[in-house]
This record gives sequence, C-alpha cells and structure tokens, in this order.
Amino acid sequence: MLINEIYDKMIGIKDYSFRDQIQRASISVMNNISEGFERGSAADFARMLDISKGSSGEVRSMLYLAEDMHYIPIETAALRSKYAALSANISSLIKLLELTSESPEKPYTFNLLPYTASLTAASSHTRLCRRPSGRNQ
Repeated sequence: MLINEIYDKMIGIKDYSFRDQIQRASISVMNNISEGFERGSAADFARMLDISKGSSGEVRSMLYLAEDMHYIPIETAALRSKYAALSANISSLIKLLELTSESPEKPYTFNLLPYTASLTAASSHTRLCRRPSGRNQ
C-alpha cells in the first residue's frame, strides 16, 4: 500500500511537522475517495476524487522537497511515479463518472468494480470503493 511506503520512507525524519504533513496527505488520498463514495451522488464522489487527486499531488511535491532537504537519502522517483499513476487513474474515474451519470445529484447506478481495477493495481486506496449491491449502507 502506498501509505505504508510513505511511512517507511519518513521514519527517520526529525522534522516532525514535515513528516506529519506528508503522512496526512497520503492518508487523505484514501479517506477522500472513501468519503466521496459513501456520499452516494456522482457529483459528490467526483468532487472528493478531485480532492484526493490534489492530495496525491501534494505527496509527490513533498517527496521532491524531502530529497532536496536531504531528509531521505534515497531516490523517490519510483514512489512518485506510483502517485502520478494514481492521480491519472483518479482522473479517469472522474471522467467515467461524468460520462455515465444521468444526473450528477442522483446516486450512480453503474458497477465501479471493473473500473477500479486499474486504481487498485496502482494502490490499495480504492478497495474501499465497493458498495454492496442492493441498498445503500
């Protein structure tokens, strides 16, 4: 899971506010996807996905900064690439919501599972995006 990679890379950083911020941003990606999905309307879900995408960008930016400040001794290009792929997949899901929603304020009725497969491959963030069939819970 991407969150675990962030925690592992930041473990020795003594700048606790920096470490806290990047960890919180990485958690925010997953939490905002989950919160948007639970709201039940395509518009709310898309809005929260957009916020998640912003948090993913924040993590990438902070990884560059961590390297520049010599907080982490190793190159983080691979981890940044995973977050870039996650952002791209979130964008695709937003577009899918826009294309398939009859009314943005109504609950979405399509099955997200086939479309979240690529997101799940990029990270485990979207495994929370599964609504039981039938009624809203």
